[in-house]
Amino acid sequence: LKTDGTNLTVVFLDIDDFKQYNDQFGHQEGDYVLQKVAQTITQEARGEDIASRYGGEEFTLILGCDYETACRVAERLRSSVEERCSTFADPDIKRSVTVSVGLATFERDADAGDKLVKIADARMYEAKRRGKNQVYTGDVNLDEANARNADHCTTHLGIVAG
Repeated sequence: LKTDGTNLTVVFLDIDDFKQYNDQFGHQEGDYVLQKVAQTITQEARGEDIASRYGGEEFTLILGCDYETACRVAERLRSSVEERCSTFADPDIKRSVTVSVGLATFERDADAGDKLVKIADARMYEAKRRGKNQVYTGDVNLDEANARNADHCTTHLGIVAG
């Protein structure tokens, strides 16, 4: 996981209330929101970061940085989505969109890649549980994360952003 002495951080982002958005405005509008969020993530990602769509309305970002830097990047991403995916910034968005974010850093939070992913995912769900539209980095229940991670697959953002 670590090849150059730089910490590795996994960031999970999930669009808040996306099912309701799709149900209210339709899948074509939902697809537009997915593209807009993907575009925002790729524009905000640093050159060395790896962005992907994890599944559904979940996205991941792999960062080669320490925990403090990762927290700043995650908050910038959350804020950028809130700003750029609003009805004020984009009239094609029918209702402003936010994301809930969780992250985990190698060695600080976990010593194996699969556990890193589970912790970041569990923290993202905890951010949702605590009110959405926030970055969460605290304690989580990994048993719940194990159940959720059983059937996810990764798709590169380029497919979504088109």
